[in-house]
Amino acid sequence: MTRVLILQGHPTPGGGHYCHALGAAYAAGARDAGHEVREILTGDIDFPLIASTEDWRTAVPPPEIAAAQEAILWAE
Repeated sequence: MTRVLILQGHPTPGGGHYCHALGAAYAAGARDAGHEVREILTGDIDFPLIASTEDWRTAVPPPEIAAAQEAILWAE
């Protein structure tokens, strides 16, 4: 079994677009093949944008971003 992460980058939240359908089909196929699947829908993540260079260097990531980072590390 492989750990698969699908990072769906369409900016519109809630689905309904071709890219969302592709990601869902891939996830279903991977699950049917016995793989463990996680999905990140970037359009559904609400987080503050980086306001400065200092924020980029020193700010603690918001929980939503920290969870995405963990999922990327989890995937094979």
